[in-house]
Amino acid sequence: MRILLQETIPVEELVESHQRYTEFSDEFEEMYVQRRDTVRQGPGVIRGQWALERTIGNLGEELKQHSNPYANFSQRAIRCCQVNALKAIISDLEPEPSNLKQPRGSVDAATDIFSFGLMIPAGDKFGPDIAEEWRPLVVRSSRARLPNGQVVRSLWKEQYKTILRAARHVKVQSEDDDPEFAEILFFTILTIEEEERYVGVISLFGPPDPYLMEISLKTYWSGQPISTPSRSEVDRWFLMEKPGLKLASWKDCAEPDDPMDEDDA
Repeated sequence: MRILLQETIPVEELVESHQRYTEFSDEFEEMYVQRRDTVRQGPGVIRGQWALERTIGNLGEELKQHSNPYANFSQRAIRCCQVNALKAIISDLEPEPSNLKQPRGSVDAATDIFSFGLMIPAGDKFGPDIAEEWRPLVVRSSRARLPNGQVVRSLWKEQYKTILRAARHVKVQSEDDDPEFAEILFFTILTIEEEERYVGVISLFGPPDPYLMEISLKTYWSGQPISTPSRSEVDRWFLMEKPGLKLASWKDCAEPDDPMDEDDA
């Protein structure tokens, strides 16, 4: 399902999705309805009109004349179709979504009052001219808006909250490597070679447990920070990706080892 909800689908993923859907459909029909579901309950379109039900709900919220609801309902539906037609004809008629607009003062919001020293390891990743004793002073920021419109926060602020829906974990994607997952520690701005760089300081997660990925048909991603001992229960996280976004690829996972094998007991 997650593969098919992507905006772009590689051929190999499409083939795998078709295979998994076919297996699920066949096994479900054999186990629960003995392949007599449609005969007993009628066509599936009668029982699964999600898009139509959602449209009815949206239009129902727009009703203003409850004394004559059906006429009002028809007019709201006509106006909705007219607006959608205009948006399709004039591409720039649709205003920019509010979540993509730059909030006032967003660059300076939620920052430290005082700067502090940041330990930066020397190496090719930061340029050959970086001195080993370089300790830049930075001012932390607590959150940032990603290019896809989502807002990501940081451990710097979330660590002081006891009840929350964590929003500090991100997918990191480079041009040549497979995506990795990381925890944002904080955001900051560094000046490197007279150019401002917007930086997120992160702590990477290790690869998912290959055995769990194998037996769950790539649906159960269970990983830990790189610093955590492998296959322990300490600080273990489960990944659930939002439908519609580009899915992670795990083609480079090591061959899975069954933890219940006698050799590992």
